[in-house]
Amino acid sequence: MSEIKYAIRYFSREGSTKKLADAIAEELGIIAYDVNEPLVDPVDVLFLGGAVYRNDLDFEFRSFIETLDSELVGEAIVFSISSGNKMPYDVVKTILDEKGIKLNEKTYFCKGKKLFMNAGHPDIDDLKAVKIFARSIAREKEDK
Repeated sequence: MSEIKYAIRYFSREGSTKKLADAIAEELGIIAYDVNEPLVDPVDVLFLGGAVYRNDLDFEFRSFIETLDSELVGEAIVFSISSGNKMPYDVVKTILDEKGIKLNEKTYFCKGKKLFMNAGHPDIDDLKAVKIFARSIAREKEDK
């Protein structure tokens, strides 16, 4: 059985998504990179972290996703933090579908801060939860 190759790319305006990305990376034993680092080697699973801003993806996050190649990505998984309830899943799925890249239906989402709401997030419990999420994905892939 071959070893599963993972990668993480994220866009983080204020560092919250980076905290989630780093927690996933720690769990998987890899390094998380922001979207300015191109994906050059093939991976089985690409974790994509970003949020919805004004009902769309941030330009940098969207631009990175638009550069992805189905020859390099077996499957993508979205994780996000937001002060609202809007996940980037649907927007990311539309882009990846056009590129022939599968987007896993499993996602990770937690509340983020906005002004005084949800201050302190992601907190220790959010970081534990995203690690459990990453571990469950890894176990699922190993069992196949």
